[in-house]
Amino acid sequence: MGESSEFLLFGGLLLAGLFALLLAIWLLMLAFAGAIVMLSLAAAQGFVGLVAFVAAWVFLFPIMLVIAIVLGFVASLGERSEKKEERRKSDVAVWRHKHLGEPLPNKNATRDKLPDDPGERYKWANRLPPYDR
Repeated sequence: MGESSEFLLFGGLLLAGLFALLLAIWLLMLAFAGAIVMLSLAAAQGFVGLVAFVAAWVFLFPIMLVIAIVLGFVASLGERSEKKEERRKSDVAVWRHKHLGEPLPNKNATRDKLPDDPGERYKWANRLPPYDR
């Protein structure tokens, strides 16, 4: 074996190791995202759900890890799709503004219409957040 073949072998192993490291980091990120999704579902069930979540991770680790990776992948696809749809809507709004003269949507504008009656307008201005009603 010459020096060039050893160099190629070392370079190939280095590239394979780098690829494996990147794949492992990506899988860990997916597993973490999936675990967050599962934790949110368990937290919605209350204390018993959280206890079951922790117990499942302790006693069913391999199964929970696979489920977390799958859920993380599905969640990343959904997030990507939402970003793509938001970008598409923004591009359409900009095109309509540029070519048709329509105003751009104001994302900070409130959707509530002010009432005409002064008494109702006073109630509307002093309304409480939904959780305090």
